[in-house]
Amino acid sequence: MATHDAVEELRKLLDEATLRGEDVGAVVDEIRPFLAGYSPALQGAVLSDLVAIWIVGHHPALRQIIFDMHVAAVPGLVDINDKLIYGEDGFPGAQK
Repeated sequence: MATHDAVEELRKLLDEATLRGEDVGAVVDEIRPFLAGYSPALQGAVLSDLVAIWIVGHHPALRQIIFDMHVAAVPGLVDINDKLIYGEDGFPGAQK
């Protein structure tokens, strides 16, 4: 893939990253039952493998950028999901 193609792929990815939250939520709701009942360690391993598969689908020149974008997005998602799952106070007994 030429550099121009890699830049176009990144531009497309950034456009796709603006997907509406309800679209993402709907897919998450479909996937959630597949992980339910497994240990947190196994769930984490599965999710790590899926992220790796997703990253490999991009041009090698973009993989670190894609990974960094993913890592940057996760902390905000943790905060949002903590409130959605446990309410405004977050995880029971956690220090704020």
